[in-house]
Amino acid sequence: MDKHIIYLIATVCFTISCNLNPTKTPGTAERPENEAAPGPPAQELLDALQGRWQSLQDSSIVIEFNDDLLIRYRGSAIQEQEKIAVFTDCISASCVTDSLTASEGWCFMEIKKSVRQCNQILGCDTSTLRYRVLDNDKTIFYFKKI
Repeated sequence: MDKHIIYLIATVCFTISCNLNPTKTPGTAERPENEAAPGPPAQELLDALQGRWQSLQDSSIVIEFNDDLLIRYRGSAIQEQEKIAVFTDCISASCVTDSLTASEGWCFMEIKKSVRQCNQILGCDTSTLRYRVLDNDKTIFYFKKI
């Protein structure tokens, strides 16, 4: 009987001292529900975006990433230019999103005169680029490297 009481007390003390929570697995980090893990380093995104990309939805549209500058062309005419900033995750103070659009991964923000537009990268490799604007539109843009 004394053995069982000692084991019971030892188990209770161990449980309290380790602050175990039966709903969480040991070794996992705690995160707020609306926070996602960061994606790859931002410089990798900036490097991957560099160059010219032609729209697969409208072949007259070309975008060019030149360091931290985004240039949009229609035909051969420049339509607009703006600075961009890249982020390792889409849930940041600069790219405020709702729970439906929030996810881990890369984002880039277009810094325009009166507004900042946040875009989430859905896919980017040496030949294709897919991204969406994080607003009410949810349009996905598809490009191929040229």
